[in-house]
Amino acid sequence: MTRVQPELLIAESAVDQLKRAASLSHPLETGGILVGVHVDQEPWATIAIELPTSRRGRAHYHLPGGATQPAVLRARAIDPRLGYIGDWHSHPADVPPSGPDLASLRLISYLHPRLPNPTLLVLRRTIEDDYDLDARRITAVNPKRCAVRITGDLPRTHPVPLEPNE
Repeated sequence: MTRVQPELLIAESAVDQLKRAASLSHPLETGGILVGVHVDQEPWATIAIELPTSRRGRAHYHLPGGATQPAVLRARAIDPRLGYIGDWHSHPADVPPSGPDLASLRLISYLHPRLPNPTLLVLRRTIEDDYDLDARRITAVNPKRCAVRITGDLPRTHPVPLEPNE
């Protein structure tokens, strides 16, 4: 059965990381990348990495050039299953992804084709001072809104050794 709407799975701990970074940055935008795994060809973001830059303001955030690959490699050093899922940034107001946001997503998808294509996640600050998660992914040619499903964390590959009894 083919899913009509693409989906983004995201670990609750990653959502907490995103909201904390956006709150600390407010009223300026901040952003970074999402890393995780793919499950049944859908991305599962398990870690949100903030990538600070001086190129940000109340209505813009520019991912620092050359920062994505080293950040992914640091995450892979902790867990080799992890890979790049997409980009994220905050909006200090409850506004959807802008034209430049969607153009950036198209460019990333065109330059680095993946199955599925990278996801753009925008944290939209609501009037309640919380954040809505607005995810988009290129399907065919145009960005399409993704359903966001919050999950638990990615299980460890090896069980954590138990401390000896005292």
